[in-house]
Amino acid sequence: MIEHHHVEPVEFQRCVALLSRKIGDLAVRAGVPEEECLDLERILTALPSLSRSRAYVILDGINVQALKGSPAMAMAARYVRALADGVWDSAQHPAATANRRERPWGPRAG
Repeated sequence: MIEHHHVEPVEFQRCVALLSRKIGDLAVRAGVPEEECLDLERILTALPSLSRSRAYVILDGINVQALKGSPAMAMAARYVRALADGVWDSAQHPAATANRRERPWGPRAG
């Protein structure tokens, strides 16, 4: 059975901000200068390949863990993961991002 949860926009924004800080910390540890970590898209763009894989695993894990207890966090994790897909696809193949199925860290899940 599929459950639907109402998520307050303010709570969703708070969760995205938390995830942005988490990914930003990952970027800084990977050697990305702090001045490149001003917003989520810039952070995602600046992440090195290995850190992209780690970010994807972190977001996937947060999504799974938060499904029952925090629908807003689960939704935010899926949103950031989808944003990362778009940013990383466009960075690799700017002219052919719409139909790309493979990712540098493996195939797209479900």
